[in-house]
Amino acid sequence: MAVHSLRVPIDGTSVGEAAVYAVPLDDGVALVDAGWPSDAAWTAFTAALDDAGVAMKDIRHVLITHAGHTCFLHTGEDVLFTGDHLLARITPNVGQQSIEDGSQPLADFLASVRLVAALGARRALPAHGPEFDDVAGRAAQIEGHHERRLTDVAALVAERPGISGYDVARRLRWAKPWDAFTPPMRRSAVGEALAHLVHLRGAGLIHSSDDLVVRWYPIA
Repeated sequence: MAVHSLRVPIDGTSVGEAAVYAVPLDDGVALVDAGWPSDAAWTAFTAALDDAGVAMKDIRHVLITHAGHTCFLHTGEDVLFTGDHLLARITPNVGQQSIEDGSQPLADFLASVRLVAALGARRALPAHGPEFDDVAGRAAQIEGHHERRLTDVAALVAERPGISGYDVARRLRWAKPWDAFTPPMRRSAVGEALAHLVHLRGAGLIHSSDDLVVRWYPIA
């Protein structure tokens, strides 16, 4: 039995569907992820299990990638379950929750991307979107995307000393116009802009104010 990809709908999001993977074991099946908590997802999930010839009683383990965007390497099949960490068409949101707690989520993410690339897996099985080959190549593309984003953020700070994180976010290039962003999308965008600002600050390239609305300045 090969690894089966079971697609289940995700309600109320633009993602469309999530992937659940059924992985054969000596004594049954392990699931990587478990779908979405809705009636429609459960119906699709149980139907997909039936189509794959997997009975509910055969499930021995459930591995969840979304807990910290964990990845799982299946050495027997030479595949990597990437969760949202590596996706074929988009980059995962890397958001900064606080700019003063010492965290460096972008640095952590980029280090993790390099580690995943070094595993040498042949094929990636993500939590949604298409499966893809060349894990290392896709990892390099994502790293390059963030390097370009850092360049863009640094340029905005240099051009507009005292700019806020919100203004950085709304002036960056996105897949759709800023005016089309919903409030949750804007919140995610601001978190990602802050992650890049904090990364640049950690590299000694910019600094921030202590104002109630934090302002960002280039290092003279």
